[in-house]
Amino acid sequence: PTQEAAHLLAESFLELPIDDEVVQSISSFRGTLELAVGKLASWLSELVRRSSSGLDEQGELLIHALAAQRAAQLYVRFRKYRFHRSQGVLLQVLFASRVPTAVSLGVDLLVEQPPFEWSDSSLALSALMQSPHQRVEDVFPRILDATSPAVLAPALDIANHLCREKGVYPHPAAPRFDALLSLLGAVTQQLASLEENPGRYSDRVSEIQRMLFDGVSLAVSLCHFFALQGDVRAIGKLTQALDLGHRRIKAEAAFALARLGEDRAVDLLLQLMQDDASRPRVMQYAKELGIEERIEPEWCTPLAHAKSQLALWLSQPEQFSLAPQHIELVEHRTLPWPGMDQPQDCFLLRFEYALGNAHLTSIGFAGPYAFAFPFETSGLTNDELFSMFMAQDIEDPNEVSAEWGTQNSDQQHHVEAWLERLEEVGYQALVVKRSLEFLGRSAVVAHAMNQQGQEVCILVDSEEWLACDRSVTSVDYLRAKWKGRLAREALNL
Repeated sequence: PTQEAAHLLAESFLELPIDDEVVQSISSFRGTLELAVGKLASWLSELVRRSSSGLDEQGELLIHALAAQRAAQLYVRFRKYRFHRSQGVLLQVLFASRVPTAVSLGVDLLVEQPPFEWSDSSLALSALMQSPHQRVEDVFPRILDATSPAVLAPALDIANHLCREKGVYPHPAAPRFDALLSLLGAVTQQLASLEENPGRYSDRVSEIQRMLFDGVSLAVSLCHFFALQGDVRAIGKLTQALDLGHRRIKAEAAFALARLGEDRAVDLLLQLMQDDASRPRVMQYAKELGIEERIEPEWCTPLAHAKSQLALWLSQPEQFSLAPQHIELVEHRTLPWPGMDQPQDCFLLRFEYALGNAHLTSIGFAGPYAFAFPFETSGLTNDELFSMFMAQDIEDPNEVSAEWGTQNSDQQHHVEAWLERLEEVGYQALVVKRSLEFLGRSAVVAHAMNQQGQEVCILVDSEEWLACDRSVTSVDYLRAKWKGRLAREALNL
């Protein structure tokens, strides 16, 4: 986009008379607006990333300043709608602009009008690592005035990275040592209370998960900061953090204490090898401390690596935000894998969560990648599960999953024949919902009533049909099962 087009569009968006109730209540309108704001944010970001031919440095800085101004206005205008990712991209424009006043404005917005998700703050601040022109003093320590964990944790992570990997010294957060030490004590106390009685804070599992994620993220970042500082004044607060049940915090606090000369912390660090999510980081810390010869061989096996792989995937914010309490092997196979020259070690792993009164057990996968389906897997065989996970890793440029209604007459003719087959075996009230294509095969998903009068979801193609109870995940379930069968056929398994 030209800079003129981007600015004109931004100005138009800022002048839109938008009704908040319409945005919140009409999902199609909200989705269209979110898509448009996201696209405009990407255009402004591109303006500050690319070089403009024919312009000197002052000309480029002027373009960057104007883009940053528009990005700030759009952020303030649309922040309340919590549009996914666009908040972070708009703020990133300010930090990537190389204009000190724009960077300072970005810091002020993070402190005073922070994003609602830590990923947006992290995306905004990532410009500090991507650009060689950034001045750290334009951001730190002012950014640490933030009270939102969604800003503080990513800001400390960036500062730790700049110190550890980029050689920035003194540490950008060093001027706030005493305040950060007090903050670690407060976060530790809150997490201890949350572990003891989560119902005191909320009866919603999602809310407890969010509080836990915020607290853990901040505590981990703080422990890492004190490990880099090497100041013995932190020993007391770090020791208190060791008493928390969360093993990631234990690992970070133990490493920091080991760096500060506390020998007992080394033994605890090695004990944490048995925690699946902590193991990769603990191994790294053991090497940094020069104690890798004390690592037990069982923690270096393919199964141990697979458990860590799945635990870390499940710990991502988009999944559960924390690792499961237990992971165990269901089956290990060595299988030919799409895109791989050699057979791969593949693991089905049962994982378990227990949060308050909520309990979840499911089966995930680790090997060439880690993944778990967002639906019930208890009725599936191991053969089906391996095939379904394999199909998830097949890239088919012609794959389609679309709402029914845009198909041509030939496709509709085939589908009518498929539906007649279903009617012959007793299904009634068939309504086609989606069309699918994968590995050269077509199918449709329909809602129907079976012979017992129950509502069901059915996937049918030229050769077979699959049915299950109708639910919010039934289409995903049938599609994954169907793709797994096609994957097995394609790879002759």
